[in-house]
Amino acid sequence: MEKAIVMIYPSDPSKLNEPGNIVLAGHNYGDGKLFANNKNLKNGDKIIISDEKGRTITYEVYDKFTTDPSDTEYMSRSTNGKREISLSTCTDDEVNRTIVLAREVQE
Repeated sequence: MEKAIVMIYPSDPSKLNEPGNIVLAGHNYGDGKLFANNKNLKNGDKIIISDEKGRTITYEVYDKFTTDPSDTEYMSRSTNGKREISLSTCTDDEVNRTIVLAREVQE
């Protein structure tokens, strides 16, 4: 996690961009690297993720909130078989977590 983003759930990286909730975590270095700019994301913003299978999926942010580090409820949420991502990073003060939820854009 020092140099890259980590896929927390599911633990198998080949499941990236598969249906369900994919949880990605990254540091907030405050310098624009990794997830430092997640705090600036807003509803409607697009996130594009390419996987090792060559698929590129576009997700759209629909929720963002701050919570404490012990809150993991967002990790196990149901997506009703749709592709969604949850992005997790620490707040600038490193006390809490900024969580961004996004779902696949249907073309």
